[in-house]
Amino acid sequence: MASSILQSLLEMGYKPIYAITLAVAIWRYPKYYDTALRFLPILYLYTFLNEVLGYLIKFNENLALTFNNLTDNSAIYNLYTIISYLYYYYIFWSFSKNTHLKRNMLYGAFVFMTSCIVNIFLQRFVSDSQILSYLVGGCILLYGTISFLRNFMSDPHQFALKQNIIFWISLGLTIFYMGYLPIKLLRFYNSQYGLQESPVIRSIHLSLILIMYILFIIGFLKMRRPLRNTI
Repeated sequence: MASSILQSLLEMGYKPIYAITLAVAIWRYPKYYDTALRFLPILYLYTFLNEVLGYLIKFNENLALTFNNLTDNSAIYNLYTIISYLYYYYIFWSFSKNTHLKRNMLYGAFVFMTSCIVNIFLQRFVSDSQILSYLVGGCILLYGTISFLRNFMSDPHQFALKQNIIFWISLGLTIFYMGYLPIKLLRFYNSQYGLQESPVIRSIHLSLILIMYILFIIGFLKMRRPLRNTI
């Protein structure tokens, strides 16, 4: 009973959190409009619309026909993965003062795009979740977020953690991808062998989404200017 109530709350809460994050990001826009973060509201709007469109395609047959009879919404999520990964790479590249990290993020972007091209030959982009590029891109993003967190917390001259939005973004992304990459791999394995997914996996996935976006919101609320290169 308790687990079903929790599942219902998660299902009701994870889509509104996208809209709330977007609203807070727009409200705090004057704090970061002149930095590499300036496109975050667009990314959050894209995320929200992507989720709504994915839901409609999956559950509305008439709309699915508009999208070439695709009842699977993999195509829009595959495109979203490419855009979001590359933008987050750009953020960590822009805010880094470490030439080694900046170079590695550029290399990482190249490796990720190469994996996207390779994945197209292994799976159909329009109907299959691109597992190779997602895992490669996620590992590269984790490299950037963990590098930031490690360097940030070891530097006593940085801003207080609560005032640096990059800290909160890094923390949110780290928690989400450390938890979700294994889930992504497990789902791919289940799909290959026709195995049923445990409802617990869905609950963990939604919990990770909520945690990540709540941390983003905290970052926007606590951020202070000026923003500067931090790692």
